[in-house]
Amino acid sequence: MLRQRPADTTKREAGSEPKAASVAAGKPTQANSRQQPQPQQQQNQQNQNQPTRTAMLQNGRKRIHATYPDGRECIEEFCARTDDLLLRKWRKKTALGAWGEWEYEVGEPPRLVVAAGGRASSGGSGLSGAGSGPSLAASDVLLAESATNPVVVRKDTRSHFVWRIRNLPWPKSTYSVSLDESASRIVVRTSNRKYFVRLAVADMERAGLPLQDTSLAFDWGSNTLVVMYAKPAKMLEIEQRYREERQRMLTGSGEAPPKEGDVQCNPS
Repeated sequence: MLRQRPADTTKREAGSEPKAASVAAGKPTQANSRQQPQPQQQQNQQNQNQPTRTAMLQNGRKRIHATYPDGRECIEEFCARTDDLLLRKWRKKTALGAWGEWEYEVGEPPRLVVAAGGRASSGGSGLSGAGSGPSLAASDVLLAESATNPVVVRKDTRSHFVWRIRNLPWPKSTYSVSLDESASRIVVRTSNRKYFVRLAVADMERAGLPLQDTSLAFDWGSNTLVVMYAKPAKMLEIEQRYREERQRMLTGSGEAPPKEGDVQCNPS
């Protein structure tokens, strides 16, 4: 009988192990219970960062105005006929509470021309017959932006992010377009060291998507360098969801959806 006691003790100890395991498996620990709400907290934080948007049809364009919780404002304009993005600009308040200047992410800001008597004209060249501001005669112009400096304008397509850099007279072999992966920037430089610029792909940054060197291409003609970056499948999905959201916003506000006969859009 004395020899059987160790065997009985072993049985009891062996039998107690499944109970401890069942307790551990059946009831979550305090650490696990703290980790469970994290996905919900992340979802709530994402919802809090979502902007408040309003939409309207104006002059053949879908105009979307967004206000973000941190005070930023964004205005986007899409062609009512093709739904192509024509304009996207941002602004935020300064440290003193005043609104800062509009920063153009897509499209081109109006050119400012100062004339005699302090008159100003914005849009186009500012001269008579051009632009959206008051017409000015060439003899009245005192100060105007140079028409020979390189100008970067972003104008996307459905499949590519596209930047057009005007007033670059050198042949195509002069340009080098590469990707700085550490800074997530597209780098444009010339072999004659007369031009250098870094281009940000803001849409990819907001979506948290990395840049790929294989998606980058460029071409040159008519003194204009065209830099193209192919949109990945994830970005196309994001844009398609936003496209559907814009359509719901317009139809839900009582506006009639655009038709083929609507006014043709002219890029800014």
